[in-house]
Amino acid sequence: MVIAVEPSTETQRAALQRRQAELYRRLEDGYLRIERALAQGQDTTRWEDFWLRLLDEYERLSDDLSEDAA
Repeated sequence: MVIAVEPSTETQRAALQRRQAELYRRLEDGYLRIERALAQGQDTTRWEDFWLRLLDEYERLSDDLSEDAA
């Protein structure tokens, strides 16, 4: 018999905070790459679209974490 154990709220929050930090690093890196590519005259449309999707996820996650803390 296998018993499923729910992760604790603290464990879940820590995982969300790690994801938030990872997204932040990816956003920073992506921003720099896009800026460099633009300076070289490259088309960055696809990169910008992807960056905006990451930003949306980061903002939603940040909002969720803020609401949980309140």
